[in-house]
Amino acid sequence: MSAVTMLHDVELMDVSWIFAGNRTNQSFCQSEHLRIKCSHNQVIFIEMAKYGRMQLSRCARGEFGYLECWADVTTILDEHCSGRRSCVVKVLDENFQNLRPCHDDLKSYLEVAHTCLPGLNPVQLSILFFMYYENQINMFEKIQFC
Repeated sequence: MSAVTMLHDVELMDVSWIFAGNRTNQSFCQSEHLRIKCSHNQVIFIEMAKYGRMQLSRCARGEFGYLECWADVTTILDEHCSGRRSCVVKVLDENFQNLRPCHDDLKSYLEVAHTCLPGLNPVQLSILFFMYYENQINMFEKIQFC
């Protein structure tokens, strides 16, 4: 029995509306600032964050022809931003645990996908974050929250 079904006073909630059309994808070069701000009745939910080289010529003066060297930094950004109304993170190696997923000659950059979620209470957010990161929910299936 999952933690969700063990909660009392449960109501059925369709979560598809939470993610529908709200996802924002952005990328940031070294020394730039990731700035996320949601409206007063919303909080940030970091869906995905990669640090490295994912696209040719992004944050580089030339095309090196080398891609797909990156580290998943979703957890790091989740700790800084998820559940808050706004956050600012400077893109520097040291802010990502000095990860260097690519050769030293290649500059890493940050790719982020986030959503501003409508005012869910902290228990609902915790359950949603856990289930999302554990890949146990599909955006279009129903989930129970208290």
